[in-house]
Amino acid sequence: ELLLNHDDKHPILIFNDISYVELKAMLEYMYRGEVNVSQDQLNTFLKAAEALRIKGLTTDQGGGDGGGGGSGGAAGSAELNDLRKKLPRKEARTNSPVLGKDFV
Repeated sequence: ELLLNHDDKHPILIFNDISYVELKAMLEYMYRGEVNVSQDQLNTFLKAAEALRIKGLTTDQGGGDGGGGGSGGAAGSAELNDLRKKLPRKEARTNSPVLGKDFV
């Protein structure tokens, strides 16, 4: 939506307050449909996803013109906490048993 409103062939986007790690994780989510984020980075990751309105990572309340980011305050924190609960957790994989030569 942002890029459709500009006629420049090579637009430049500046992401304030979004680190490389967060942006990389969001791109991984967009391409794979899942991402692993450490617990200490989860809050900033979700805030960045909300600022960029990444579908599947944000709570869409459907109001207003769609601009401007999150609501902030206690309501914004409650929404982030609800979203954290909804994010699927990746379970630890267990290794398959090694089969002997008889099974190959």
